[in-house]
Amino acid sequence: MWSKIKTFFTWQWTKRLVYWVIMSAGTMSEMAFLVASLWMTINASVHPFMLIFMSEQFSRHLSELATMAYVALPECILALAIVTTLGHWRTWRQQHARTAGYWLLAFGVPTAMFLILSMITLGCSVLSVTFQLPPVLVVIRALAAYVYALAAILYVFVGREQEADRLAAKDQLIAQIRKHCAGLLRSVRNQKSQEIAQLRQEITRINDLLTSKNDELISLKDVLARSENQQTELLRSLHKSDNSALEVYGQAVIDWINSGDKSVFISEIISYTGHRKAVIDKAISRGLLVKTPRNAERITTDSLANWLRNTPAPERKTGEIEPVLHLVNG
Repeated sequence: MWSKIKTFFTWQWTKRLVYWVIMSAGTMSEMAFLVASLWMTINASVHPFMLIFMSEQFSRHLSELATMAYVALPECILALAIVTTLGHWRTWRQQHARTAGYWLLAFGVPTAMFLILSMITLGCSVLSVTFQLPPVLVVIRALAAYVYALAAILYVFVGREQEADRLAAKDQLIAQIRKHCAGLLRSVRNQKSQEIAQLRQEITRINDLLTSKNDELISLKDVLARSENQQTELLRSLHKSDNSALEVYGQAVIDWINSGDKSVFISEIISYTGHRKAVIDKAISRGLLVKTPRNAERITTDSLANWLRNTPAPERKTGEIEPVLHLVNG
């Protein structure tokens, strides 16, 4: 609302109205040029025939009116002619087509004549208020007006059709490009879909492989657990068999060996096992019983256990009393 009020009070609507009048007058000038050219040609060619329908004075007035149109109307059509020429210049610059260049010359030459003659008329009129346009310039302006009007009517019936054909060809080319792009897009989508499907299959295969590997790992863990159990049972069996080999010496000797001591004295071996010292010394010399590095009177428990397993218990005579230490520990 405020913009409309501002337009009204700043007289911008008047400027727009004048612009509209000038452009409309320029559009009507094309038709006036053709009518004036038709009248001047007929009147000059068959003037006696025209006097049948009108008087000499009336025909003279019509000729003067046509001449006035050639002189005055180019001032009204100048703005429209410049705009039209610029439009054809842009078309030629974009396309560089020969046809566009022809239309540029057809509209550009009369427009240039209009502009030059208008500047001459305006400048001479300012210098002298009694200035009259020379007949040669009137003829040039009339010819330029006729050429411009003829070019305008030819463009309406010929040039625009060519422009429409060009636009149709352009639209067809755009349609082909879009169709080609759509085909490429479909091809790319299909290719990517196949690649995605292959990747999904590969992921599925890897998941299946991982699942099978997990199953194998679980199976191996079960086998390892069973093996550990078997080893434990075997160690128990071996330990039990070792204890069985020591049963000939009695439970007291077994408890003594398994008491956890790393070494024992030679005197304790004699007391618990009943072996003579000579037998023990012989086993030491053969390396079956191993002395400890710190004390030569002590024998390692491991070597003693191995020696006792492979050495029969000494025979005791009937009624022989066991060693005192053995009885006490028993």
